[in-house]
Amino acid sequence: MNLRRVLTAFAVLALFVGLASAQVVVPTPINCSVSAAVPTLRTQGVVERPGDVVIICTGGPTPVNGNPLVVGSGATDRATIAISFSGVPITNATAKDGISINSVGQWSTDALLLIDEPNEPGGPVAGYGQSAGITVCTASAQAADAAETAAGTPATNCPAYAQLVDNYWVIAAAAAAPGHAANAYQGSTPSASGGQTVLTFQDVPVLSTGSSAVERVYRLVNTRLNVGSNASITATVTVTPNPNAITTLNLTNNSVSVGTAASGLTTSVLTVGGSSLCASTDLGPASGKTKANSALLTFTPGFANAFKTQALPLSTVLAVVNAAGGLQNAANGTYSASYTPSGGGSSVAVSLASTSSESGVIVAAAAGSGIASYGLANSGTRLEAKFTGLNSNATYYVSAVNVIDFADPAVAPATIGDANPTPYAVWAGSSAPETATFSFGLPAGTTLADAVAPAAGVPVVKLSPSSSGGAEAYWEVTNTGSGTPLIFAFYAVYSNVASPPPAGTDGSVALGFAPTNGTSGSQTSTWVPRFTGIGAAVPAFVVVPCQTTLLFPFVTTTKVTATQHWDTGIAIANTGADPWNSVPIPTTPSTTTFCTLNFYGSGVSSGLNSAGQFTPPSVQTPPIGPGQTYAFDASDPLSTGTYPNLGFAGYMFAVCNFQFAHGFAYIEDGAGDTSGVGNSMGYLALVVDNTGPLQRAAALTGENLSN
Repeated sequence: MNLRRVLTAFAVLALFVGLASAQVVVPTPINCSVSAAVPTLRTQGVVERPGDVVIICTGGPTPVNGNPLVVGSGATDRATIAISFSGVPITNATAKDGISINSVGQWSTDALLLIDEPNEPGGPVAGYGQSAGITVCTASAQAADAAETAAGTPATNCPAYAQLVDNYWVIAAAAAAPGHAANAYQGSTPSASGGQTVLTFQDVPVLSTGSSAVERVYRLVNTRLNVGSNASITATVTVTPNPNAITTLNLTNNSVSVGTAASGLTTSVLTVGGSSLCASTDLGPASGKTKANSALLTFTPGFANAFKTQALPLSTVLAVVNAAGGLQNAANGTYSASYTPSGGGSSVAVSLASTSSESGVIVAAAAGSGIASYGLANSGTRLEAKFTGLNSNATYYVSAVNVIDFADPAVAPATIGDANPTPYAVWAGSSAPETATFSFGLPAGTTLADAVAPAAGVPVVKLSPSSSGGAEAYWEVTNTGSGTPLIFAFYAVYSNVASPPPAGTDGSVALGFAPTNGTSGSQTSTWVPRFTGIGAAVPAFVVVPCQTTLLFPFVTTTKVTATQHWDTGIAIANTGADPWNSVPIPTTPSTTTFCTLNFYGSGVSSGLNSAGQFTPPSVQTPPIGPGQTYAFDASDPLSTGTYPNLGFAGYMFAVCNFQFAHGFAYIEDGAGDTSGVGNSMGYLALVVDNTGPLQRAAALTGENLSN
């Protein structure tokens, strides 16, 4: 035997073995495709849920039973999966837990990457895959595991092993003992300084199904985005194998559309009533009162599912889901439910989808996650009415529920918040903050005994305007369908007492989604859902001022000679005092029942307006109470002895802050002072009333005496 030859052969063999061990291992691909639903997202939404990103993988090398899913363990491995949304900001609830990826600080979120569609009935293997409950691997646990598996040792925080159970390769928590591994990986996103534009899931188990006929599914749920001006949103998936990986996910496509954007809301305000502030008004008119002014506030969704409930009800119980778990926790977001009709009868079966809910997949928070609960919204869609310029002398109400019209409330479901798709919303607050806790119950309020339909009755809530005349009201959607957009309307009421007559504005209202995103006042930066600012304010009520407007069509104070001039004597009477006590004489005289005299015309060379006409300044008379008359000369309306209006010729409007005003004018030339002969005439003032076809640009009413 040639020992040298044998030793040489062994040396060569050792060299080849060393070279082989130094080669880079090319991971064996497991082919996967990426898909997503493409829901319509609200452009006003700051925390909109796009379509779930779904990665479906088939085939690959046959796993080794009992192997941990760690680098170098045969046909099994782990990988980091990152998903971005074309620069659109990610707005999930976050927690600062001190982890980092590639030296970039991370915040953990309530977004989850689910493995094998947990919580869906009918899975082929009991206790695994679809038949498994949801177990979360937190972002901090992933970071610790990633360090372990990169070093070639099994993960100890979220262990995962390949097991062959009933001829299916499943991901188990132990090498031989039964029990599924963590199947929901918590996403993290770069801290604010790094830009919240990508969700990352570390050390995610990668396990081949061993068959092209069997799928392994990774599903991203609970993502929330600030839609802004983006007309469409695309998700891009990147898979990075762990060091020395043997298998990896090979994506045949890595970008998919996950949403298109459209306005989620249009609004309108319909006002009726128009009663004068001179008359007392009431919700249900009693003797001596008229029906209160009112407005119908209408919120119309821009598309189906633009208005959503907090969570999906799966029975006729309230749709309140607590942080310890919940009803809405299936991976694919589809559910079956039933409800009892409002009028009773047989139960009605319906299908529900999570797109009708503000919540995503609801999972109890895992210890160390830093998140209160995964996927759970704080409320359903809220609709807001923000009032400004309200009159401090009036009382304002809004309906506690949505209404069909001015007389009838919407038909309430048998249980508020059940699966009944009939649109229903309940008052949730009338002042800051817009994030008040909601209990699915009607607030204490006054029942509206409507004069048109007294059997109906709309429950109302009294508003409490601020000192500046502002007030808010908002309602939460508790029931809605998933098909045709459903309109929500609410009833706003303006009621006043005539004595003393209120002075003020008609009030305006701006409508929109609530709460508003921000950090000031009633705004919030954490509530889900939240929205950009509401629309522009529009008039809320048709309120006719408690006024009478008199037109004196010819008034003159022009000179005849150096010492003589024409003048007009005017008398304005408050005829509210009469045998029928139309306007009671107040015990304390009012200080607001004055007239404002407005002159228009010409006649002198100074004080001209742009049209070359002399316009004396407006003059406010002393108060004129019921049964009183104020008489004056047009040349000196306040009897100052200075005659400031000499040389005027034109017409005058007297706007009086009381009803039943009447006027008389008497024009004379002053010649009778010396010669005993003069020219004079008198006429009645015209009462201006806007009830005819030709109307002025103001709400004017007056007493027509047919003469």
